[in-house]
Amino acid sequence: NDAGAGDDQKDWNRYLSFQCLLVGVEGRIGYKQYQFTFLGKEFQAAEKVIPAVAKSGNKVASTDYFHHVGQMMAPGFSSVAFEGQGAVFDEDLPGVGEDIYQSDDQFLTKLELLKAVDIYQGQDWILEKSSLLDVYPWHRHQKAFIERFRKTYQQKRGRL
Repeated sequence: NDAGAGDDQKDWNRYLSFQCLLVGVEGRIGYKQYQFTFLGKEFQAAEKVIPAVAKSGNKVASTDYFHHVGQMMAPGFSSVAFEGQGAVFDEDLPGVGEDIYQSDDQFLTKLELLKAVDIYQGQDWILEKSSLLDVYPWHRHQKAFIERFRKTYQQKRGRL
């Protein structure tokens, strides 16, 4: 009967959590929480229903799914880096926008600036540029996104 947790209800909820993400279910968009009993203990389950991400043009990916899953598993999670959490990009790089990549002039020198384009913080214009996605430094931005998620999840759930 002792699964590494005491009889305290909060302990059980630290070790077991239940979430369900449904994508593209017509007429059920939203977030719900359910109460249920399992092994004689009360638990909550979260259900989030989101619309399917439309694929248009050269769009090959979307960060919407990552945001929804993060918010469902760690309520209050935001992928936006706040001051003190460490931004991914170098501070000496200028703000980079889609307009810089309108022409192919000095294209190779512009690749360094992609470090400052964080797709997880709303700069998703790059999803429409398949030539840039091939060289986009995904690993830098995914790492920062995952670290922010882990920090929030640990604060909310008390464990990873």
